[in-house]
Amino acid sequence: MQLSDSVRAQAKSEGGMRVAFNDYFIGDVVLKKDGGFILTAEDHSTQSRGNPWNRYDYLYGYPSFTPYDSYYSYSPYSYGYYGRSRYYNNVSQVRYYYQNIMVLDMNNSGQLIWSNVVHKSQFDDDNDNYLSYSIMLTGGMLHFLFNELERRNQLINDQTVAPDGTVTRNPPLRSLDRGYEFMPRYAKQVSSYQIIVPCSYRSFICFAKIEY
Repeated sequence: MQLSDSVRAQAKSEGGMRVAFNDYFIGDVVLKKDGGFILTAEDHSTQSRGNPWNRYDYLYGYPSFTPYDSYYSYSPYSYGYYGRSRYYNNVSQVRYYYQNIMVLDMNNSGQLIWSNVVHKSQFDDDNDNYLSYSIMLTGGMLHFLFNELERRNQLINDQTVAPDGTVTRNPPLRSLDRGYEFMPRYAKQVSSYQIIVPCSYRSFICFAKIEY
């Protein structure tokens, strides 16, 4: 499938259309009853001192001080909930960027029906546990849940994508206890109306249940 210039224009946040999808990574594939599917991709990049595109930190992380620890070199579980380490590249700081989400609706022949963008802008230093998003599927709607900074507080935003591609920005989830930091990227939908979201409170890991 070849994406048109109009789709590339939707996706790009900066730069030319030729490189619009260079930093996009496929996130979710939602199957439809007719054999088609909805595909999501997120604009993600990192910056570190001495390396503007730190791809190693993104793909694997490295919690060990030695490059001879083969288990941690290839284990996708090496960074857990505590962030990817910066020691492997000998840099003092890595900044993670998680930007817009591209949503593509494809038919069972692989042809594009519609496309749209869920707009967001997120970044953090040395830790991306609280960035990115999760999807909640309920009532034929796709709910995109992610943190956004509002008046120095991280609030979970909820933007929905309708079956026709219309994006609606809903009010943030405000009835949350203070001091809890939510990690939507690790959330799991457990029923047609419930999703479990890991969160941290001081030095503890806990879980919140959100019902629709």
